[in-house]
Amino acid sequence: MLPGPTSTTTPSSPVTVALRADGSVVCWGSDAFGQCSAPAHLGAVTAIAAGARHTVVALEDGSIIAWGDGTSGQCSAPTHIARAIGVSAGRAHSLAVACTEGSVDVFRFRVAVEPDGDGRT
Repeated sequence: MLPGPTSTTTPSSPVTVALRADGSVVCWGSDAFGQCSAPAHLGAVTAIAAGARHTVVALEDGSIIAWGDGTSGQCSAPTHIARAIGVSAGRAHSLAVACTEGSVDVFRFRVAVEPDGDGRT
């Protein structure tokens, strides 16, 4: 994490999300879909991303939490990811990058997943 605050947004997002040096998250902009309403007791955040209608974060323990409009499954974060180190969000999808046992995996979560069903890309 950078010593100062960092922020992220996507071109189609009406929201900006900032990660403070202490691991807390601040959101501003439209909250029409709850994308600025971070859950209480979120914990220490290490990565942030703002989608068009949702926000996704990776926590210090490696888990992922997303909130806002999840009608396409973009807020249905997989629970089997052991150590998320990065996240990204788009219009109707979210991505997580995880490191496990020396390998790097990328997971996409939304309603339509890969044919094997685990969201791995």
